[in-house]
Amino acid sequence: MSQYHIWKHFDKDVDKLVEAKITTKERIAIAREAQKQNSALSICDLLINAGFLDKQKLVEFLGKYLDIPVVDPTQMKIDPKVISFIPAYLARQFKLIPFKQTDQRLMIVMADPGNKIALGELQSTYPEQIEICIGLDDKITEAITKHYQTQNLLTPCKNKIKTVNYDDTETNKTAGEVTGEEVVNVVNNLINLALDEKASDIHLDPIAVGGKIRYRVDGLMHELQTIEKNLHPLAVSRIKIMAGLDISERRIPQDGRTRVEIGNKVIDMRIATYPTMWGEKVSIRVLTKDVTLNLDSLGLTTENQIAFGKIISQPHGLFLVTGPTGSGKTTTLYSAFMKINRLDKHAISIEDPIENEISGVNQGQVNIKAGITFSTALRSMFRHDPDIILVGEIRDSETADITSRAALTGHLVFSTLHTNSAVGTISRLVDLGLEPFLIASSLIGIMAQRLVRKICPHCKEAYEPTDDEIKQTKGAVHNFYRGRGCENCLQTGYSGRTGIYELITVDEDMRRMIGDRLSESEMYTKLAEKNFKTMWDDGLIKVDQGITTMAEIVRVSRA
Repeated sequence: MSQYHIWKHFDKDVDKLVEAKITTKERIAIAREAQKQNSALSICDLLINAGFLDKQKLVEFLGKYLDIPVVDPTQMKIDPKVISFIPAYLARQFKLIPFKQTDQRLMIVMADPGNKIALGELQSTYPEQIEICIGLDDKITEAITKHYQTQNLLTPCKNKIKTVNYDDTETNKTAGEVTGEEVVNVVNNLINLALDEKASDIHLDPIAVGGKIRYRVDGLMHELQTIEKNLHPLAVSRIKIMAGLDISERRIPQDGRTRVEIGNKVIDMRIATYPTMWGEKVSIRVLTKDVTLNLDSLGLTTENQIAFGKIISQPHGLFLVTGPTGSGKTTTLYSAFMKINRLDKHAISIEDPIENEISGVNQGQVNIKAGITFSTALRSMFRHDPDIILVGEIRDSETADITSRAALTGHLVFSTLHTNSAVGTISRLVDLGLEPFLIASSLIGIMAQRLVRKICPHCKEAYEPTDDEIKQTKGAVHNFYRGRGCENCLQTGYSGRTGIYELITVDEDMRRMIGDRLSESEMYTKLAEKNFKTMWDDGLIKVDQGITTMAEIVRVSRA
């Protein structure tokens, strides 16, 4: 994918770089040939990656091309009041920084003035007039680090962290230098800060000058800060020790897990390493146990909640929840399980990993080294007389076949699948080798979902929508709200997340469509006749109710 939208948009006029004498026709020709192998990259990406184009000269040229000022924010004295107009998470995510305010407008320098999502977020955050300038990304990042205050990760951690094994015995693995006070403080502070900010993931990315720390909060990545070059590999080693990984092996990816005690909380973490050109990258998935698991907390409309309840109350069949990674599929499955799990039912699961403990359910976990996969676990389950089965994810044809046949033999089966829409689930199952008659016979329901950020209740306000927003809603939204940004939401205007959904009940009409092998568009046309609501429709309902914003619906459903 191109580093910046503006570079990709510039492909059609890239020959102007030759006229400006900052590259040559021959180099552009080489880049065009390379683009045939990777169309996601722009010509500018390829020229810069090959050393054929200086990034600073490109920025200066684009300033003239777009007729906007070129700004170096590191050479300016910026008023803290001006900085406060744009929240830190937005500045770090989109590489932009405000640097001057006049009576009429706020001036902001961006690395990518062509990023429409960033411009939409800015418009929602600062409703007054904005003047956009362009600048070099490295200089903008430097200015962000200087002006947006970050915590000193080297200071002693406010909460002591103890690493324990899954049998609740304390881990005593140590390794010389990686137990030094500084590196222990860095890792402990990273975990504490992640919990304070309700981050779902922590990323330690190696870069040329050290390590970059990023969190994923409410589905979006936010850059926290950088750490020194000598400290990054020590922090990586410290985390690997906590997860029981081999600190001497840096050439291949490794996966592990750990459990930490912080105060009276026990937090599970999945840890993965990946070798890159600048060193090892570490990703940490934070698995908290305090997620509310009930249907009321999912954000379903009354109509969807009634239909959902009817589907999962059936005695047998296959119910699938679909969506990308991090869209809340597992939480939805757990909530469904909690709704129907009773003493007179035997429930069993195979998950990767177990993200929450459900009372009364025999939960099992994938263990590749021990030969436990989704498909092998499923075969074993049938010998344990289950009524309800939860399969964490359908990843291959064998698992798809076994789950479908289990649904036909008297079991109620829940699972997840990676598709972009509810209707897209049908073609995905066909791709996995299932015959349409088997899909039609086993499926009882499909729910596709995304997570959107909710407007902060402490700074929520009504506002007049733009012409584009009115056009997008086609009259379906009459009330528009946003968050101004306050201390309660860290100046983001958002707090927490909820779901937007599209739910299909597989009735006789739907089975007929599956059996007739109708295309996705044909299925949507038929469903629309029955007042079927897509995720976009569900999102507009939540915008009108003041739960979320148009910018969020656009970001997750049409990005």
